Formats: sequence, C-alpha cells, structure tokens
Amino acid sequence: MDPTQAQVDTLDPEMAWRAAALINALRDEGYPAGIVALGARRTPSEQAPLVREGRSLTLRSRHLSGRAFDLDILGVNRDSVPVWFWTQVGIWAERWLGLKWGGRWTSPRDLAHFEL
Repeated sequence: MDPTQAQVDTLDPEMAWRAAALINALRDEGYPAGIVALGARRTPSEQAPLVREGRSLTLRSRHLSGRAFDLDILGVNRDSVPVWFWTQVGIWAERWLGLKWGGRWTSPRDLAHFEL
C-alpha cells in the first residue's frame, strides 16, 4: 500500500473521502503526484510536542479524531509553496468539499490544514 494512502486511511470516513477527492482533483489538474495528506490522525502523544513547540495551539485538535489533515508535497518544504497555491486549494476545498481551511485563521494561519 502507498504510505500516503495509509495516512488517508487513518482518517474518519467522512474526512477520508474528502482528502482523497482533494488529492485526486489536484493531481487531475496536473499538480505533482507528490501531493499527499500527511499529519492525518494523531495520538495525544504525537499532538503534545506540537503544542509545546508552538506548531499547534490545542491538545484537542481535530487531528486526534481523524477529522483533520495537513496537505503536503513530498520533497517540498511546505513554507516554500506559494500562498496563491494554498489559496486556490483552500477555496476549492471549502466550496466543493465542505471543509474548513486553516488559511482563513488569523492566529496561527495554517495554509496546509483542512478539517471538518
């Protein structure tokens, strides 16, 4: 099994099909095959260091229930991906998949984050 598919498979079923649909739509549009949903379901012990490091604000993240994922492009630093890309993806995911996009948040703004 593709390890990136394994990440999608850890998600809540309502979220898993949305993550797969988003990734497939991006690939169909010609974006790199390396677009994956990483940081899908997390355990409390995986979430705690992210809070300590300031990379998350809560120990009650939707990642814990499998109702959130972060989009990544394998081999590319997330911070080097242009904001226009995240904006297009975020708007599309909101409109067509009913997801909440972390790019709408002001603090912290999380361009690669999607949740139900």
